[in-house]
Amino acid sequence: IAAIYVWGLPAFGKLMAPKIPEPVLQALSQQTLSFLDSKLLTPSRLSEARRAELTEYADRVLRQGRDLPPHRLHFRSSTLGPNAFALPSGDIVVLDQLVELAANDDEVTGVIAHELGHVAYRHGLRQLIQSSVVSFVVGIYFGDVSSMAASFSALALESRYSREFELEADAYAARSLKVAGLGTEPLATMLEHMEKTHEEKGRKTSRWD
Repeated sequence: IAAIYVWGLPAFGKLMAPKIPEPVLQALSQQTLSFLDSKLLTPSRLSEARRAELTEYADRVLRQGRDLPPHRLHFRSSTLGPNAFALPSGDIVVLDQLVELAANDDEVTGVIAHELGHVAYRHGLRQLIQSSVVSFVVGIYFGDVSSMAASFSALALESRYSREFELEADAYAARSLKVAGLGTEPLATMLEHMEKTHEEKGRKTSRWD
């Protein structure tokens, strides 16, 4: 049982993730985003021009010298703090609080590059398969995407991947940023700021508790 958990499930997730039909990925991502919009996310406070500027800049920078997985940026606001997360279809949600925390657009682009790494390697889908393999397979078989969307919503909000997944996403982002001539500093600086902010928020919450 331990061997299946440690090695079998990750191998099964890696094998199954590329085989999931694109319509299922699109439906799963749409329902996940709708679920989050109804529960925890609110419309972005950034102007339409600012959102377009960030989207255009990140796309232009990250496309230099390499192909990117299909993706689309969505901007939202939330009390969750500075964060971003990727959905299986390639939809990436960037929270206003992350943009506000960033010193410049390069730092936001670094985080987007990291999330694109998760998309490219299908980390979210693999994590979902590993964490709920039986319900996921049954959901695929019977076409019950709504239950999978609820499960993935919690997974996406936690944004917690295995160390292996995080290292792969970091390496993907580092390569993208180096090709673009930015180096790895924007991503490293932004991740450090995000970690510090979440730690401070956690301390405040614990004091109120």
